[in-house]
Amino acid sequence: MYQKRKETLEEFRNNLLYEVNEPPRKFLKCPKYLREKTCWEVGDLLVYQMLGEPRTWSGSTNRDVFLATEKKLLENMVLLRVVDVIKRPVTHLMPELDYASVAHVMVYDWMGKEIPNEKIISRLEFRPVTAAITRGTHRMVCGIGLEWSNTKREREKNRIECIASDDSFVKNKPPMYVEHQGCPLQMATRFNVSLVQTFSMNGMEGTKWMYD
Repeated sequence: MYQKRKETLEEFRNNLLYEVNEPPRKFLKCPKYLREKTCWEVGDLLVYQMLGEPRTWSGSTNRDVFLATEKKLLENMVLLRVVDVIKRPVTHLMPELDYASVAHVMVYDWMGKEIPNEKIISRLEFRPVTAAITRGTHRMVCGIGLEWSNTKREREKNRIECIASDDSFVKNKPPMYVEHQGCPLQMATRFNVSLVQTFSMNGMEGTKWMYD
């Protein structure tokens, strides 16, 4: 009995020494997840201007038209309206943990060097946006989920400034946004391409709503 107890104590002692002297355990780190949050709110009015040098548009059948439109966009501003902010949980296992959000913006049918007053802006129509061109057909959407992190690289290519806000857009969505739902995500650099293609349209192109 004594011998068995002695062996048990010795084993316990060795286990304790091993636990103390063993290297610290490495635990798996929680994976990183994207949780970008938009800095804008529903109703914000944004002034947007492209910066930098124009693209070459090599290989495009509408190269000359796109170049001319891009030149205008580099010299003028456009107006965007945040009509919705979409929030998504970073994990469905714990949706309350954190969320990512993106602003849905619509493009006013306006381009210019001086920002119009509020009365004029209230009368402006929204313009369908060309999200892509496939086989000569413009794939149209009501707006874009604009991803903007305000990094130095982004600011070198674009200028975005919130100049006003209208909280009526919280409850009253534009008819085009309601009728043609779906806003593809685009970073600002890709959004510039969509703007050029959108403002290049003369009404003669074939069009099709992307999500209808």
